[in-house]
Amino acid sequence: MTQRQLAVLLGYEQGYVSSVELGLKSPSNEFLTAVLVKLHLSAECQVALANALKCSKRRFTLPPGSSAATFLFCNDLWQKIECVHPDMLTTIHNLIRMNDLITQRPLSRPEGSNRTTNGEIIM
Repeated sequence: MTQRQLAVLLGYEQGYVSSVELGLKSPSNEFLTAVLVKLHLSAECQVALANALKCSKRRFTLPPGSSAATFLFCNDLWQKIECVHPDMLTTIHNLIRMNDLITQRPLSRPEGSNRTTNGEIIM
């Protein structure tokens, strides 16, 4: 489907559809509703569209109450984002996601080691 065909189907100008596709404009709620209704998207496609929209935002806003350290980290990353090697971005992304993985796994102790009441390890 072309942009022009989609624009006609949804009742929007082709230029607006183009701007949304290129990320120059965020789609309005009315536009998104028209997409859902006119294209008869499945529930799975609607979820995928919502996730894509969330990830496509060109601006980030820190939550109220964010620490100064959070601001400084985000600011430093933003200043250097275009110069960071792709492998470093992957590493940073993996580190960020690591917290989710850690909280999903229970803490475990190595087998065969026990602590006594005074903190000594019995092997």
